[in-house]
Amino acid sequence: MFATTKFAKIDFLETLSHIGSCVFIKDVQGYYTFINDAVCEVFGLTRHAIIGKTDEAFFDLTLSKGIRQNDLLVLQGQAITEVEKNVFKDGSVKYYQSIKSPVFATNGEIVGLIGMSIDISYSMQKQDEFEYSALHDVVTGLYNRRFLETRLPSEVSLHQRKKQPLSFIMIDIDNFKHINDQYGHEVGDRALATVSALIKKILRKEDICCRFGGDEFSILLPFTPQKEAFLLAEKIRKLVNQSALLNDKNKAPQLTISLGVACLCPNMQAESLKKYADDALLSAKKQNKNTTLVNCNYKSSITSCDNHECKASICPAYSKNESPTDINQ
Repeated sequence: MFATTKFAKIDFLETLSHIGSCVFIKDVQGYYTFINDAVCEVFGLTRHAIIGKTDEAFFDLTLSKGIRQNDLLVLQGQAITEVEKNVFKDGSVKYYQSIKSPVFATNGEIVGLIGMSIDISYSMQKQDEFEYSALHDVVTGLYNRRFLETRLPSEVSLHQRKKQPLSFIMIDIDNFKHINDQYGHEVGDRALATVSALIKKILRKEDICCRFGGDEFSILLPFTPQKEAFLLAEKIRKLVNQSALLNDKNKAPQLTISLGVACLCPNMQAESLKKYADDALLSAKKQNKNTTLVNCNYKSSITSCDNHECKASICPAYSKNESPTDINQ
């Protein structure tokens, strides 16, 4: 009886005011009727500036509409727990674990909602950093092989369904072991970073470049036929060949690359597309290096693609009037 009497004297709103997490109450129209100190701190405003206003006063229109839609579910009697990304009008972004429940009057009518939001921005940042490091190469900042192995099958499937060209380029830095042995691994890393920067300088936004491993790179070119992929590969090769790579003693090892190109054929699998590009790359390395070769769908052989009248200037796999040999067979 004594404990019950003490409990009845507790001022719950005053208690909620000092909780470290954001606590708020809204009426059925979405107007704030109570906020605690933590909400004032987040908004950078006084209680007087917040009470009586809706979320539209503090968030952009799209976000405030999304919050309102969730609030309406709560006002129908449904408790909600979710992660909210709040973009404030000053451009700042915060992530909150939000819990909302209906507020009932003594007659059982829902008269509003009460919510608690816990700032999890730091945890989300660490998660983003972990996900980034899991899919990106440390030295070059490019996607890594794990990302490629995940993305390539879906891109192949998409382009097969749409009957659109998809090309793949494999790249290898020539004499990379010699660069490491003679000039040191720091210069070797600089060579990797230089090549990756030059590649990114040329690629379109939709193109996907990865560090395949060691001194190898790969480029996935959506909606790109074989001839266009070859011309892009040649552009990259020439740009790298013209670049300067200096070490601390201003000695410049010659930096060149070899490239192999392949284009998707009907019924070709992701592994086959990758293998044909890799076969073309190996042939380029065995020849003179500093070379681009194509595993050509029309000629069914590994060759140069420097013939400007080559039919591969259109999509070799899905031309309406042509029926190129499928090198997967």
